[in-house]
Amino acid sequence: MVRRYFILASDGSFARFPSARFDRVVFCEPRELVPELKGQRVRYAEFAVRLNQRKPVRIQHASFGYLLFDQRGRFDSTEWEEAGRLRIESWRLPRLPQQTTILDAREQFADRCIDREHHWQPSDELRARLIAAALKAN
Repeated sequence: MVRRYFILASDGSFARFPSARFDRVVFCEPRELVPELKGQRVRYAEFAVRLNQRKPVRIQHASFGYLLFDQRGRFDSTEWEEAGRLRIESWRLPRLPQQTTILDAREQFADRCIDREHHWQPSDELRARLIAAALKAN
């Protein structure tokens, strides 16, 4: 399995973003700047691509999120940290079952908040174009 990343422009066009560079960017390696994205919040698409004899055969997983860059072009992890904090705060502690009419909706609230603020959904046409690009053999 390989990961393939794409950065999307506001006009719907997109460009492949090498996975090794994506990792360096999001792990905030000091020398890894993306000057062409400085000061922007951009959409990205991530695909986990299943391979058969090193040829892409299907999409195993797809996700669509945002990357925030500071004025120097360095990845700003603030939004990712916020999404992680929301997720952790929503976890329920294990306990013995109790008879109660109270519903713990923290997890559903966190899911909705993360989906609304940290993820985006492509149109069917854009999704098809991204999938075709992700399945293209290199």
